[in-house]
Amino acid sequence: MYLCSLISRTNSYNLMKPINRIFLFLLFISVSYAISYAQENQSYFLHTIEKGQSLYSISKMYNVTTSDIIRLNPGCDEKIYAGQTIKIPTGKESQKGETFHTIQAGETLYKLTTMYNVSAKDICEANPGLSAENFRIGQVILIPQKKEEQTATATQTPTEQTTIQGQLGAQPTGITCKAQGVNKLSFLNNQVYPDGRENLVLDDCNNSVIEGNNFKSYYNGILVLSGDDNRVNKNIFWLTGAVQNQMLDHGDDFGIINVKGDNNTFASNSLSCEWAYADAVAVNATQGTGNVFKNCFIDNLESYRVFLVNAETEVSNCVSSDKVSIIE
Repeated sequence: MYLCSLISRTNSYNLMKPINRIFLFLLFISVSYAISYAQENQSYFLHTIEKGQSLYSISKMYNVTTSDIIRLNPGCDEKIYAGQTIKIPTGKESQKGETFHTIQAGETLYKLTTMYNVSAKDICEANPGLSAENFRIGQVILIPQKKEEQTATATQTPTEQTTIQGQLGAQPTGITCKAQGVNKLSFLNNQVYPDGRENLVLDDCNNSVIEGNNFKSYYNGILVLSGDDNRVNKNIFWLTGAVQNQMLDHGDDFGIINVKGDNNTFASNSLSCEWAYADAVAVNATQGTGNVFKNCFIDNLESYRVFLVNAETEVSNCVSSDKVSIIE
C-alpha cells in the first residue's frame, strides 16, 4: 500500500516538471514581450553623443534617469562613444509642451522659428550657448513652449476718423491688414501669410503693441508703421522667394520694415530676407527721432545695407556697424 502511494506521488511529481517548465517559459515570453512592447511604444527622440558626454550628463541634460536611457538602449550602460545615436525617452518637461528637436541638414535657427512659431531669442535662451553660427547637424536642442495664442484686439479712442481694415487684397496691390488713426492697438500672435503689397500697415497709430506675430511675404514692405511710442517685439518677419519683382515700386531703400514717427521701439524680432538684390535695405527708419532697434536677430546679411537710418535712431546688438547706413 505504501509502495503504491509512493509510486503515485512520484508519477505526479514527474508530470508536474514539464508543466512547470512550460509555465516558466510562457511567463518569460510574456515578460519579454511586455518589455519589448514598452520600448517600442515609449515616446522618444534621438540624441547624437558628443565627445566628453556620459550617460549621467545626458540624463541630466534631458531631465530623465540613466535607467530610462538604458531601457531604450540595451547595452549602452557598458559602452557609449562620440557620434553614437541613442534614444532619449520623452521626459515630464516635454509632456508639458516643450519639444526636443534634432537639427537636420539644411536647417537654420530661423527655419526653426517658423517651424515652431517661437522666436530665435527664446530658442537661444532655452539652449545656453546656442547661436546661428554654431548650428550643426545632429545637435538636439530644446524648443520652449510657445505662448498661448491670442486673438488680435484693438482699443480705440475717439478721433475724427478712426478706421480698422482687414483686407486680403489681390497681390501685389492689396493690403493684408490696416489700422488707421488707432491708439493702443494690440496686434498679438497672428499668422499673417497672405502676400499683399504690404502685410500690416499702421497709419498714424500711437502707443500700440505689435508682438508675437509671424509675417511672411514675397514683397518688401511687410510692416509699414507711422506713429509714435509703438512697441514691436518678438515678431518674425520673413521675406521669401527672392522673386525679381519683390520690390514692386517701393525701391531698394524702402525695407521690409519701414518706420516713420518718434520713440518707436523694436526689440527681439527675427528678420530673414531672401533678397534678389545685392543692396536692398531690411529696415528703413530715416524719418523721426528716438526710434530704437535692439536685440534683433538678422538671418540674412547678404545686403551691405541692412539698416538705413538717421542719426537719431539707435541700433544695438543687431548687426555689425558696417551693416548700418546713417543718413544726415
